[in-house]
Amino acid sequence: MVGKKFKRYSIGTGYIVKSIYGKIGAGAYLDFGKIYRKDEGFNSFSLSGELNYRLSEKLKLICTQQLTYRKDLVELYNSNNKYVISGFIGLKYSL
Repeated sequence: MVGKKFKRYSIGTGYIVKSIYGKIGAGAYLDFGKIYRKDEGFNSFSLSGELNYRLSEKLKLICTQQLTYRKDLVELYNSNNKYVISGFIGLKYSL
């Protein structure tokens, strides 16, 4: 599939364990959202898992894996796969 522009807005909830072993923490998140593509809106759901490493009191290195239900791919592009797996690596700063 060729990449196309879209917007996704979501709201979610999650649970974080500050320490599962030393400076390593973990979290799980559930999101509900809406994807807008080609002037149409499609519901989306995602489940994410996160591992983090505390660098300081306010800064963490994170690695997140996300499974997202994407109805827009089926409706607009006749995709056989309505689920997308994404991964993210980055920094998280607590305000």
